[in-house]
Amino acid sequence: MAGFWRSALGDDQSGFRLVVGMCLFWVGPLMFGAMGVLAGRPGMVLWSVVAAVGWVLAWTVMIVRHRRCGPGERVDLTPTVPMILPGVLMVAGVVGALMSF
Repeated sequence: MAGFWRSALGDDQSGFRLVVGMCLFWVGPLMFGAMGVLAGRPGMVLWSVVAAVGWVLAWTVMIVRHRRCGPGERVDLTPTVPMILPGVLMVAGVVGALMSF
């Protein structure tokens, strides 16, 4: 676990911000999903699920990249190409949930 955060800190300032932001991103889909359930809006729930799937995929990319590196080695946790799909899903999910108010 310490190696993961070492890679996050070594990934320059924007990489560290992305990893910390990923730790906080789950609040949005959870909030939109709860509001959709309580308000009876299935579209909002669907979009929050899309955002949550993107969040899980992004964490999967970061953790898999960390697990593939050697002991004590630093690796780029926020590669551009593998993070395109998770990023699009997260942004589309949040925007879709906001638009379905």
